[in-house]
Amino acid sequence: MRLIIVVFFFSIHCLAHEILTEEIIVNSARKNHPKIFINEEKIRTAQAKLQEAEGEFDTKLETNYKQFTSGYYDGRGYFESKIVKPLPLANAKVYTGYTKSSGGIYPEMNQYFSTQSYGRAMFGFEFSLLRGFLINEQASLKKIANIDVEISNNSQKLMEQQIIADSRKAFWKYIYTKKILNLHKEMLEISLNRNESLEIQVKKGDKAPIILEENRRIILRRQSTLNSMERELLNSAVELSMYLRGENQEPVEIESIVGAKHSEIEPTHAVPRNYNMDIKQAKERRLDIKIAKALLKQQDIQMKVSKNQRLPVVDVGFETSQDYGVGAIEKDQMLHKVKLNISIPLENNKQSGKFQKNSAQLRASKHELQLLENSISNEILATYNRIFELDSIHKNAKEEAEIAKKLLKAENIRFKNGDSDFFMLNAREQDLLNAQEYCYKLKLAIIEISIEYEFMTKNSLADV
Repeated sequence: MRLIIVVFFFSIHCLAHEILTEEIIVNSARKNHPKIFINEEKIRTAQAKLQEAEGEFDTKLETNYKQFTSGYYDGRGYFESKIVKPLPLANAKVYTGYTKSSGGIYPEMNQYFSTQSYGRAMFGFEFSLLRGFLINEQASLKKIANIDVEISNNSQKLMEQQIIADSRKAFWKYIYTKKILNLHKEMLEISLNRNESLEIQVKKGDKAPIILEENRRIILRRQSTLNSMERELLNSAVELSMYLRGENQEPVEIESIVGAKHSEIEPTHAVPRNYNMDIKQAKERRLDIKIAKALLKQQDIQMKVSKNQRLPVVDVGFETSQDYGVGAIEKDQMLHKVKLNISIPLENNKQSGKFQKNSAQLRASKHELQLLENSISNEILATYNRIFELDSIHKNAKEEAEIAKKLLKAENIRFKNGDSDFFMLNAREQDLLNAQEYCYKLKLAIIEISIEYEFMTKNSLADV
C-alpha cells in the first residue's frame, strides 16, 4: 500500500508541468520566488526595528545604593528603588518608588536622605516644556519605525506585482518563441520533402542539377535558422524557469518546460480607452508613489526633530513622598518637591547643521516625488501610444500574411502547371514565413507592452 502511495505522488509530480498555463507560472512565482522571501524578511526586520523603538518606552526598574565606609558619614547608607515609565508625549515619565536610609541620621543639610524606620514611598512625574515638548527623539524613532513597516509592506506588494508581470512576459515569450520555432520546422520539412522529389526529377533529366543544389542551399540555411531558434527557445525556457519553481524554491528542470504542452488560449488584452483617467488613478494609487510619500513623512519627522533640538532644555517635575514608621528626629512625614532643570545652548552648530541637512533632504525628496509623478505620466502616455501603434501594425501584418498565403497557394498551382519556377516558389514560401514570424513577434510585443501598461496603471494595494 505504501509503495502505491509513493508511486501515486511521484506520478503527480511528473505530471505537474505537463501543461503550462499563465496561471500556473504566476502562482508558482508568487509562492516560491526568492525575491518574495527576501522582502518578507525585510518586513520582519522593519517589525523588529519597530519593536526596538517601542522599547524606548519600556517600564524600567532603577535601583541605587550608597554606603559611606569612612569619613564624616561613616556607616550611613541610602537605598532607593524606582519603577519608571517613559511616555511618548513631552519627553514625560512617571515613577513610583521606595527609599530607606540606614546607619543613623544625616546632618541637617542632608536630612532629606534620612527616612523613618519603615522607609519612604514616593510618586512623581517629569516632562519637558521646550525641547522635546511637541516632538522628541524617542517618540519620533517609533513613528519612523512604524512608517518603515508600512514601506516594507508596500515594497513587498510592489515586488509581488513586478514578479507577476515579469513571469507573465516570460511565459508568453516562451510560447511565441515556440510558435516561431514550429514555423521554421514546417518550412524545413517542406524543403526536405521537395529535395526527395527533386533528386528523382534530376535523375530522370526533368530538372537541371542546379535546382537541386539550390534547394540544398535553402535546406542548409533553414537548418541553421532552426538551430538558432532552438537555442533561443532554450534561453526563453531558462528565463521562464526563474518563475516556475518547485517547493524547494529551486527552478524546475529545463527539460520539463520544453517537454510540456502549453495552453493554446490566446491572451486577450483590450486596448486602453482613457489614458488620462489611468494616469490620474496611477498617481493616486500606485505603490511606488505611496512609498515615496512615506519616505517624505519620515524626512519631515527628522527635520522637525532636528529643529526642536535647537531649543533650550526646560524640564520640570513634581514629586511627593510619604515616610512611614518612627525615627530619631521629628520631621514632616509627607514631603513635596518641585524640580526644574534649564540648559541653554550657547552654540547650536551641531543642531543647526542637522536641521539644515534634513531640510535639504526633505526638499530634494519633494522634487523626486514630483519627478516620479511626471515620469509616470510620460511612461503611461508613451506606452499607451505604443500599444496603438503596435495594434495598427499587427493588423496590417496579419493582412499581409493572409495575402502571402494566397500568393503561395497560387504560386504552387502555377508551379504544378509549369508556369512558374523553383526560385519564385521558394521566394513565396520565404515571404510567407517572414510574414507569419513578424505577426508572432508583433503579437508578443503587444502582449508584453499590455502587461507593462497594466502594471503601470494598476500598481496598487487594491489590485494585489
